Amino acid sequence: IKVFYEKIKNSKTACATILTDNSGANQVTVFRGASDYLSKNHIILIEEAIKTVDDLINLHNLKTGRLIRASAILGCLSANIDSSCKEYDSLISYSEKLGLAFQIIDDVLDSKEGKLENNSFVNFMSVDQAMNEAYRLTDEAISSVRSFDNGILEELAHYLTAREY
Repeated sequence: IKVFYEKIKNSKTACATILTDNSGANQVTVFRGASDYLSKNHIILIEEAIKTVDDLINLHNLKTGRLIRASAILGCLSANIDSSCKEYDSLISYSEKLGLAFQIIDDVLDSKEGKLENNSFVNFMSVDQAMNEAYRLTDEAISSVRSFDNGILEELAHYLTAREY
Protein backbone atom coordinates (compact mmCIF):
# COMPACT_ATOMS: atom_id res chain seq x y z
CA ILE A 1 0.00 0.00 0.00
CA LYS A 2 2.86 2.38 0.82
CA VAL A 3 4.39 1.90 -2.66
CA PHE A 4 1.00 2.54 -4.28
CA TYR A 5 0.51 5.69 -2.20
CA GLU A 6 3.96 7.02 -3.16
CA LYS A 7 3.25 6.36 -6.84
CA ILE A 8 -0.07 8.24 -6.63
CA LYS A 9 1.54 11.06 -4.65
CA ASN A 10 4.35 11.39 -7.21
CA SER A 11 1.85 11.34 -10.08
CA LYS A 12 -0.20 14.12 -8.51
CA THR A 13 2.95 16.18 -8.01
CA ALA A 14 4.00 15.54 -11.60
CA CYS A 15 0.54 16.53 -12.89
CA ALA A 16 0.54 19.73 -10.86
CA THR A 17 4.03 20.59 -12.11
CA ILE A 18 3.07 19.94 -15.73
CA LEU A 19 -0.02 22.12 -15.45
CA THR A 20 1.89 24.91 -13.75
CA ASP A 21 4.74 24.80 -16.26
CA ASN A 22 2.38 24.86 -19.23
CA SER A 23 -0.47 27.08 -18.09
CA GLY A 24 1.32 30.37 -17.90
CA ALA A 25 0.62 30.45 -14.15
CA ASN A 26 4.08 31.83 -13.48
CA GLN A 27 3.56 34.62 -15.99
CA VAL A 28 0.13 35.40 -14.52
CA THR A 29 1.62 35.64 -11.03
CA VAL A 30 4.34 37.99 -12.26
CA PHE A 31 1.76 40.01 -14.17
CA ARG A 32 -0.53 40.29 -11.14
CA GLY A 33 2.39 41.41 -9.02
CA ALA A 34 3.33 44.06 -11.55
CA SER A 35 -0.21 45.10 -12.46
CA ASP A 36 -0.13 48.09 -10.12
CA TYR A 37 2.67 49.49 -12.26
CA LEU A 38 1.15 48.74 -15.64
CA SER A 39 -1.26 50.92 -17.49
CA LYS A 40 -3.48 50.24 -20.47
CA ASN A 41 -0.74 51.78 -22.63
CA HIS A 42 1.66 49.01 -21.64
CA ILE A 43 -0.83 46.36 -22.72
CA ILE A 44 -1.22 48.14 -26.05
CA LEU A 45 2.57 48.08 -26.45
CA ILE A 46 2.55 44.30 -25.98
CA GLU A 47 -0.11 43.98 -28.67
CA GLU A 48 1.86 46.27 -30.96
CA ALA A 49 4.94 44.07 -30.50
CA ILE A 50 3.27 41.45 -32.69
CA LYS A 51 4.61 42.48 -36.07
CA THR A 52 4.84 39.19 -37.96
CA VAL A 53 3.09 35.85 -38.25
CA ASP A 54 6.07 34.30 -36.44
CA ASP A 55 5.52 36.69 -33.50
CA LEU A 56 1.87 35.66 -33.42
CA ILE A 57 2.75 31.95 -33.59
CA ASN A 58 5.15 32.39 -30.67
CA LEU A 59 2.48 34.20 -28.66
CA HIS A 60 -0.13 31.50 -29.27
CA ASN A 61 2.36 28.72 -28.57
CA LEU A 62 2.77 30.25 -25.11
CA LYS A 63 -0.99 30.47 -24.53
CA THR A 64 -3.41 28.03 -26.19
CA GLY A 65 -0.59 25.83 -27.43
CA ARG A 66 0.85 25.38 -23.95
CA LEU A 67 -2.45 24.17 -22.51
CA ILE A 68 -3.02 21.65 -25.29
CA ARG A 69 0.60 20.53 -24.94
CA ALA A 70 0.03 20.05 -21.19
CA SER A 71 -2.95 17.84 -22.00
CA ALA A 72 -0.75 15.66 -24.19
CA ILE A 73 1.93 15.43 -21.52
CA LEU A 74 -0.66 14.48 -18.89
CA GLY A 75 -2.02 11.82 -21.24
CA CYS A 76 1.50 10.46 -21.70
CA LEU A 77 2.01 10.44 -17.95
CA SER A 78 -1.20 8.52 -17.34
CA ALA A 79 -0.26 5.99 -20.06
CA ASN A 80 3.29 5.57 -18.69
CA ILE A 81 4.81 7.05 -21.85
CA ASP A 82 7.91 8.97 -20.83
CA SER A 83 9.93 11.48 -22.80
CA SER A 84 12.35 8.80 -24.02
CA CYS A 85 9.60 7.13 -26.07
CA LYS A 86 9.08 7.98 -29.73
CA GLU A 87 5.32 8.20 -29.08
CA TYR A 88 5.94 11.00 -26.58
CA ASP A 89 7.63 13.19 -29.19
CA SER A 90 4.89 12.35 -31.69
CA LEU A 91 2.15 13.32 -29.23
CA ILE A 92 3.92 16.57 -28.36
CA SER A 93 4.21 17.40 -32.07
CA TYR A 94 0.53 16.51 -32.53
CA SER A 95 -0.53 18.74 -29.65
CA GLU A 96 1.58 21.70 -30.76
CA LYS A 97 0.34 21.59 -34.35
CA LEU A 98 -3.24 21.01 -33.28
CA GLY A 99 -3.03 23.85 -30.75
CA LEU A 100 -1.93 26.28 -33.42
CA ALA A 101 -4.58 25.02 -35.87
CA PHE A 102 -7.19 25.47 -33.10
CA GLN A 103 -6.10 29.08 -32.56
CA ILE A 104 -6.19 29.87 -36.28
CA ILE A 105 -9.72 28.45 -36.53
CA ASP A 106 -10.66 30.49 -33.47
CA ASP A 107 -9.37 33.66 -35.14
CA VAL A 108 -11.26 32.87 -38.35
CA LEU A 109 -14.50 32.26 -36.43
CA ASP A 110 -14.01 35.49 -34.47
CA SER A 111 -13.48 37.43 -37.70
CA LYS A 112 -16.70 36.00 -39.16
CA GLU A 113 -18.55 37.26 -36.08
CA GLY A 114 -16.95 40.69 -36.39
CA LYS A 115 -14.71 40.18 -33.35
CA LEU A 116 -11.41 40.81 -35.08
CA GLU A 117 -8.68 41.28 -32.50
CA ASN A 118 -5.28 42.90 -33.00
CA ASN A 119 -3.40 39.65 -32.49
CA SER A 120 -5.23 37.55 -35.05
CA PHE A 121 -4.03 35.40 -37.92
CA VAL A 122 -6.67 37.07 -40.08
CA ASN A 123 -4.72 40.33 -39.71
CA PHE A 124 -1.76 38.69 -41.45
CA MET A 125 -3.54 36.59 -44.09
CA SER A 126 -6.90 36.13 -45.73
CA VAL A 127 -9.54 33.88 -44.19
CA ASP A 128 -8.91 31.32 -46.96
CA GLN A 129 -5.15 31.38 -46.34
CA ALA A 130 -5.72 31.01 -42.60
CA MET A 131 -8.05 28.04 -43.14
CA ASN A 132 -5.52 26.42 -45.47
CA GLU A 133 -2.84 26.87 -42.83
CA ALA A 134 -5.11 25.30 -40.20
CA TYR A 135 -5.79 22.35 -42.52
CA ARG A 136 -2.07 21.94 -43.22
CA LEU A 137 -1.25 21.93 -39.50
CA THR A 138 -4.06 19.47 -38.83
CA ASP A 139 -2.74 17.12 -41.52
CA GLU A 140 0.76 17.36 -40.03
CA ALA A 141 -0.63 16.69 -36.54
CA ILE A 142 -2.45 13.59 -37.77
CA SER A 143 0.64 12.38 -39.65
CA SER A 144 2.74 12.66 -36.51
CA VAL A 145 0.59 10.08 -34.65
CA ARG A 146 -0.61 7.94 -37.56
CA SER A 147 1.71 5.01 -36.72
CA PHE A 148 -0.03 4.33 -33.40
CA ASP A 149 -3.34 6.23 -33.42
CA ASN A 150 -6.44 4.06 -33.43
CA GLY A 151 -8.38 6.88 -35.09
CA ILE A 152 -9.39 8.84 -32.01
CA LEU A 153 -6.67 11.49 -32.33
CA GLU A 154 -7.40 11.90 -36.04
CA GLU A 155 -11.11 12.28 -35.30
CA LEU A 156 -10.37 14.87 -32.60
CA ALA A 157 -8.16 16.85 -34.98
CA HIS A 158 -10.83 16.91 -37.69
CA TYR A 159 -13.51 17.83 -35.14
CA LEU A 160 -11.49 20.81 -33.90
CA THR A 161 -10.76 21.99 -37.43
CA ALA A 162 -14.36 21.65 -38.63
CA ARG A 163 -15.94 23.40 -35.63
CA GLU A 164 -18.15 26.39 -36.24
CA TYR A 165 -18.11 27.90 -32.75
